[in-house]
Amino acid sequence: MYLDVNGVAAIGAQKINGLEFYFDNNGKQVKNDKVINDDGTINYYTGMSGEKLKNDFGELPDGSWMYLDNQGNAVIGDKKINGQNLYFKIDGQQVKGETYIDGVGKMRFYQADSGEMVTNQFEQVADGKWAYFGADGVAVTGEQYIDGQYLFFDPTGYQVKGDKRTIDSVLYSFDKDGGERQRLNTI
Repeated sequence: MYLDVNGVAAIGAQKINGLEFYFDNNGKQVKNDKVINDDGTINYYTGMSGEKLKNDFGELPDGSWMYLDNQGNAVIGDKKINGQNLYFKIDGQQVKGETYIDGVGKMRFYQADSGEMVTNQFEQVADGKWAYFGADGVAVTGEQYIDGQYLFFDPTGYQVKGDKRTIDSVLYSFDKDGGERQRLNTI
């Protein structure tokens, strides 16, 4: 607890000797990597000192991560941090090893270890489903020529394999393993 000059326990966010701390409604200091959502801002109070974390990553109890800006607030959305393109959900949790679909339906994938956005490569994004992410990190759609093969991706970005599609009035099948197109006939 921290008591002011009148002996009253500090409650909520407090600045003491130039450092920022948080005290619960009973006056107990929040410590040990605890996340507090106070008035719509998400903050992280670290270690034994309980000081507000700033300009750094904080690990959440479930093993996921968040990043706190120079004010100590969790960042949200697309952010470039230390040269990496990262994404943070509305609760501040970093997206890692999974896809994120933005408000206009564009799918991106973030590496499991670093959380960096995948570009110019294939990724298995769901059980048995693959996508190719272009230079901008967005899953490509439609007919694509990649690594010497003609491939096709549905409107959501999943690669078509073991199925047929009509492209410019020509029926094609797509190999069940690699997805390479094979012309069947003209419609």
